[in-house]
Amino acid sequence: MLKKNYFLRAAVLLLALCTLTASVFLGSGTMAKYYASAEGTASARVAKFSVEVQAVDIAQASSPTFTVNLFDSLKEINGTTAEDHVATSPKLIAPGTGGPLLQDIVVTNKSEVTVNVELQYRKATAWNASLDGKVLVNGSAIPSAWTTVPGTSIKQLDYVGKSGGIFVTTFSPGVNWSWAFGNTTFGTVTAAGGTDQSDTILGVAGAAVAAVDFRIWAEQVD
Repeated sequence: MLKKNYFLRAAVLLLALCTLTASVFLGSGTMAKYYASAEGTASARVAKFSVEVQAVDIAQASSPTFTVNLFDSLKEINGTTAEDHVATSPKLIAPGTGGPLLQDIVVTNKSEVTVNVELQYRKATAWNASLDGKVLVNGSAIPSAWTTVPGTSIKQLDYVGKSGGIFVTTFSPGVNWSWAFGNTTFGTVTAAGGTDQSDTILGVAGAAVAAVDFRIWAEQVD
């Protein structure tokens, strides 16, 4: 019995000694290894969108507008010959008259993207329906919804800084309004219910308003 206890104690003592030796050995040095790392960052800025109409940035302005003087110069129906038979003040129109859109509508792309721009028109709220088909722009009736002005087209403006790019365009030359004259033979009119009669009704009232909205539409090119 004493011999068994002796051997048991010896085994426990040996185990404790081994554990202590391992702890001393492992703790006496520092475990280490080589390592390295590298990092990188990618970033980009959103391209600027800026289109000016008559020097006003329409992308930033809350309610951008520009002046339209379509009826400021009363001419004969050809749009160029001076009109001597109709008063010019206030702004008046009558059968046989017409006129050009006087001012140049200058559009400048200051964006960092290419844009398409277009001149559009429609009947304004004040437009009198009795003038439908009578007062025309470039020979076409005024539409109710935004439509490309006849005789004009979409124009592409390049992004700022593009070599050899086109950044500015002008609308208005060639935009004219007109109201056709009836039968030019004195004493002869169209049949009852014809344009002469309906024009006369408008003239007697002297109140119908021709009002046309114009806008420049600009959007990014894909």
